[in-house]
Amino acid sequence: MSNPKPRIEGYNLAFRFVDSRGRRPLLLVSFSGMLFSLAAVTGFFKLTDPETRLILVSIISIAFFVLFYSIGAGPIPFTLSAEVFPLHMWG
Repeated sequence: MSNPKPRIEGYNLAFRFVDSRGRRPLLLVSFSGMLFSLAAVTGFFKLTDPETRLILVSIISIAFFVLFYSIGAGPIPFTLSAEVFPLHMWG
């Protein structure tokens, strides 16, 4: 089972800063962090020792990817789509 701690921390950061900082900076930070964590996964696959590679990829990079996804790319599009449509279209 996966560890929900990075996801929960990311959502807490998003809910805390979405009103004060805005959506765009959160999305930029989110996509930048996701890019660097996926680049780290790519770099870890260049390692020759498979045991070290497996530990580094699974623990570090994927946790950071989930954290940065939860900061902006996860909750903000759903929040934005809920704000765009008028209430009479909901149901």
